[in-house]
Amino acid sequence: MQVFKLFFRILYKNKWSVITTLLIAFAMSFMFVQSSASSSTETKAKVVIVDQDQSDASIALTTYVKGKVEIKEMDEKDIEDAMYYREVEYVLYVPKGYETSLNRQQVIELEKKQLPDSVSAYVVDSYVTSYTDALYAQATYGSGSIKDCIAATNEAMKEEIQYTGIQQKDTQPINFLFNFLNYSFFSGLIAAIGIVMIELNKTDIKRRMTVAPITSKSYNLQITLATVVLGAVFVGCSTLFAYLVFYDAMQAIGSYLYILNLACIVIPSLALGYLLCVFVKKREVIGGMQNVISLFLAFVSGSFVPQFLLSDGVLMVAKFTPSYYFVKNNDLIYEMTKLDAKQVMPIYQNMGIIVGFGIVIFIIAFVIQKQKRKNIV
Repeated sequence: MQVFKLFFRILYKNKWSVITTLLIAFAMSFMFVQSSASSSTETKAKVVIVDQDQSDASIALTTYVKGKVEIKEMDEKDIEDAMYYREVEYVLYVPKGYETSLNRQQVIELEKKQLPDSVSAYVVDSYVTSYTDALYAQATYGSGSIKDCIAATNEAMKEEIQYTGIQQKDTQPINFLFNFLNYSFFSGLIAAIGIVMIELNKTDIKRRMTVAPITSKSYNLQITLATVVLGAVFVGCSTLFAYLVFYDAMQAIGSYLYILNLACIVIPSLALGYLLCVFVKKREVIGGMQNVISLFLAFVSGSFVPQFLLSDGVLMVAKFTPSYYFVKNNDLIYEMTKLDAKQVMPIYQNMGIIVGFGIVIFIIAFVIQKQKRKNIV
């Protein structure tokens, strides 16, 4: 494990440079999160409910939604203008005959209108869907009157609230944080691995490695193991930071997926840093490229600006980067209302794409590195 030990020996000699990079990344993350959170809406989603049924079932649905959102009272003729000016994010129409359809075990569609670019609106829609599905199940498979079904549904939804009843203002900062860590990880890990690989790629050291009883395969495996440990340290520090600063938000449903997603982005971050060091021999050049690459990936992927605000052209470019899928995952995790296969599967698929990017970059770097080692005199 000579290469592994040498990797961390070099890193230890430059530890303050690495530590400073990480601390700056956390400081920038924290400032970005605070400014984003303060500039974002700190209130609940603004919702209008038009109850045309005025039955026990419709009133129960309205009461349930009221506990999670800010209800706006207005005339129906003013709703369209209110949505245009973003004074309302979600409108729910409960038609006449809603309770009658439940008694007959029939499905009646509720009309909904929502702002397409509002995360809050999608969350509210999930609340409405969860309650109406539960009430329909009680009416279909339960027993007793509609009031008994409502009571059973309310009792069942109380348990669900413990896991999913977290307001946007509580969970949004953690989403900003992990999106920003896309920039922090690419910047910090490229810098860290650059410090080590610039030293290992010096001609004298490479010549010693060539005559030493160590194969190219062993060399690459030890470098890979060392970078995995380095990445684990970054993930561990970031996780600790997230729990210390946003402990409540880290208790939300599916928050562990943030950490798993962060672990995935480590692989392409390290791989890209390793690939750059195969070509570059000066630390100053690595520093410049580190800033350009990390900022480019952050801007096109939605780390600084939400993806729904980016143009189709920018998003098309972003899809050829691992950062796009990392940020996409963070947004999907933020929108989760419950842990089921339908909501989790796309997240795992994106994680696979992220890891795939890293593996491909590492393979390219190792192949080029092997050829360069053969050419050393």
